[in-house]
Amino acid sequence: MLIAIGVILLVLGVLSAIWGLLFLLSQAVMSGLSPNNPAFSTPELQGIDMRGMLGAMSAVMVVLAIIALGFAAAHIAAGIGVLRRRGWGRITGMVLAVLGILLDAVVVLSSLASLRQSSALAARSTMIDPTTTVVVVLVVIAVFLAAHVVIVVGLIRSGRHFV
Repeated sequence: MLIAIGVILLVLGVLSAIWGLLFLLSQAVMSGLSPNNPAFSTPELQGIDMRGMLGAMSAVMVVLAIIALGFAAAHIAAGIGVLRRRGWGRITGMVLAVLGILLDAVVVLSSLASLRQSSALAARSTMIDPTTTVVVVLVVIAVFLAAHVVIVVGLIRSGRHFV
């Protein structure tokens, strides 16, 4: 069981690193966008300072990248600690899993809220219905939630195996 938990932590670390890199890529793309881009001339975006919006979104992507890469390093360290049966690895893994469960809950709630809001917008415009995207996000989050629960329960039950 502990080998599986260690491997799950390592996989979550790699996935977090990929998310961090995707956030950095998104930031790079946003930095290259021009506020005069024709995509920003839709009626819904009239009156919005696109230069400021792109700058703010770029800063948010950098912050998210730093957070994701920090979580990646912590997950990888915890996975190594669990595989080596170190007490600090167990505690770190449990803390990260609890934080993961909380983050999963936030993502589920925000996805459901955005589904409700964007479905109303889609009904009034030519926007593509976002239901499929939200369902995919919820399925992925369910997998992450299951992994986090397995980590917490497994590490709580196996305390005697750690030094």
